[in-house]
Amino acid sequence: MPAIPIHWPSIASGWGSQFTRKAIDPVLVCPENIELDRYRKLAAVCLHPVSGRVVLDLAKAISGDGITTPNGDHYHALLQQLGYGFPILSLAGSADLQCPPEAAARFGTEHRIFGRAYGEQVDYGHDDLVLGKFAPDETWPVILEWLDR
Repeated sequence: MPAIPIHWPSIASGWGSQFTRKAIDPVLVCPENIELDRYRKLAAVCLHPVSGRVVLDLAKAISGDGITTPNGDHYHALLQQLGYGFPILSLAGSADLQCPPEAAARFGTEHRIFGRAYGEQVDYGHDDLVLGKFAPDETWPVILEWLDR
């Protein structure tokens, strides 16, 4: 399957966001949790065409089927079989449409959801877990604390 040009809708979304926040793609970020100039930069330079195999793997991961090796073995089963010899912090935004919390929880030894229902100022989407206007005060400290352990 050829590469899928996911960057073109994002570039259009970034351009349109100068006129209305409704143009912000909620699959990338929670619109209320991103500075407009940061979103425009994200939309303009951070996305590139994605191979069909990667899109298929991501769709399977989110739907619950899981990402598989080329011979069909599930990565999460292989990791569980090996006993997770290393910690994995799984982060999820309560408003993440790209990798919802229930999907993200399958990929870590520890899991943390960010959003209003969990004590944060706003709900979080996908990329705003790191790039969001509240991320330096809400998500970054959790990540740094986890890395320090």
